[in-house]
Amino acid sequence: MIVYLIRHGQTYGNRDGINQGWGDIGLTERGIEQAKELRAFFTEKKPDRVICSDIYRTRQTCSIIFEGRDDIEYDARLREINSSVFMGKTREEIIKLFGEEYIENSRRLNYAPYGGEGVESLVSRAASFLSDLEKDTKSKTVAVVTHGGTIFAFLHRILKMPIYTPPLRIGNCSVTRLGFDDGAWAVHYINYRIK
Repeated sequence: MIVYLIRHGQTYGNRDGINQGWGDIGLTERGIEQAKELRAFFTEKKPDRVICSDIYRTRQTCSIIFEGRDDIEYDARLREINSSVFMGKTREEIIKLFGEEYIENSRRLNYAPYGGEGVESLVSRAASFLSDLEKDTKSKTVAVVTHGGTIFAFLHRILKMPIYTPPLRIGNCSVTRLGFDDGAWAVHYINYRIK
């Protein structure tokens, strides 16, 4: 099976440096154009399944790339990390409001601020999704529209790499291709961009 992991297009939050978490922030004009550029790429690939995070920015991206498809599946496990009270704020605003607590704890794997979610929880959700995908014996090609943090969580599980090192930035509307064959995952490429 081939799995294409697609990060959503550029949002107003990406552009303005705002923590988005589970917030429903829409695509910028550039984000819409990025999704349109991917449409031709996936018209050729014709995925058997399209699975999308249920957050607005991914649904918006998915509806552009896979325009006209009525069989898109939505899965909350594909959401970005829940950043709780940090959502809607810039890094500078978060540091100003939460100071040393944020600075000291933000890289702890189980740090779940004020009802939010820790990185360990995100990785667990990603692992659960991949385990279910492994059971799909009918699909040859699957497209998954999700978030940068979630894609990194998939890569962490497959490559068994440390969560915070090396730093890996997943670009807006980039494509990461995975393969699953004979019970093993492989990473074919990361962060491919059409333009």
